[in-house]
Amino acid sequence: MSISVLCPTYNRAPTHLHLLEECVESYRQAAMAYGGKSEMIILNDTPGQILTCHVPDVTVVNVPLRFRTLGEKRNALVGMAKYDLLCVWDDDDISLPNRLSQACEKLKGIRYGYYTVGNYWFMDGDRLTLPSNVGYCHNCSTFTRDAFDIVGGYNLVSGYEDREIAYALNHNEKIVTIVGGNLDYIYRWGVSPCHLSGKAELDQHYLDIGQKHIIPGCFNIVPKWRRDYNEMTKAFTNAA
Repeated sequence: MSISVLCPTYNRAPTHLHLLEECVESYRQAAMAYGGKSEMIILNDTPGQILTCHVPDVTVVNVPLRFRTLGEKRNALVGMAKYDLLCVWDDDDISLPNRLSQACEKLKGIRYGYYTVGNYWFMDGDRLTLPSNVGYCHNCSTFTRDAFDIVGGYNLVSGYEDREIAYALNHNEKIVTIVGGNLDYIYRWGVSPCHLSGKAELDQHYLDIGQKHIIPGCFNIVPKWRRDYNEMTKAFTNAA
């Protein structure tokens, strides 16, 4: 099976470019572990900034105007995808190397499918934990294009577009929902000033983020992890 990894990003460079570098390194490791056909599309709508990345199967699309909503931006990413398995890949979190392999195996042969591991690692600063209540986990999900189409894609809202499509995918009678598997995602908290989760009035907060100062220029993404997240999760598991 072939899979498209879809990554929206905004105003990370230069002070938080390392988040994208870790994000792309996560994809690079996952793609190597999977071994099948895959691609990563990074959609950057930061006016005045051009991002580049010289990694095979990674495409950066730079647009000069910010999307009106995050839902619109995620729909645009789906429209750019070559493949019919669509993997949500947020730019400030970490995906572990088994993520693509696991998603492709879980959705193999399913036309209308939605998969999420149902749990994830949580990192607040340097502290790694397993949360007891993780919500709908759309940020670590993969779904088929037919499932996406049958629910009409993302609603044109910001910050809760993920919650709404997760509900639609989970409650459509044609869609096979699969939950569970080996943990393959680290949700990070407090790593950047441009974070929607946990804010009130999410649509307004999305607009406020668009008013923050932008440093113009061309910035190259060089994939690398700042720490070994595989070893961190293994050490936590062994100590439990």
